[in-house]
Amino acid sequence: LSFLRNNMCKLGEENLEHMPIGFEVAFPSLLEIAKAMDVDLPYDSSVLCKIYEQRQLKLQ
Repeated sequence: LSFLRNNMCKLGEENLEHMPIGFEVAFPSLLEIAKAMDVDLPYDSSVLCKIYEQRQLKLQ
């Protein structure tokens, strides 16, 4: 968990084209599971919001 907290900002520096296929769909799903388990992560970070936006675009 500390790795995720400490490196979440690095996701914003990554080129979306270089991320694994389906990352923008799978990662938010994992975060939703973690949130349901009361895992303390920065769910409202701008980086995650960007990934959630990419997920919405992909699912439309």
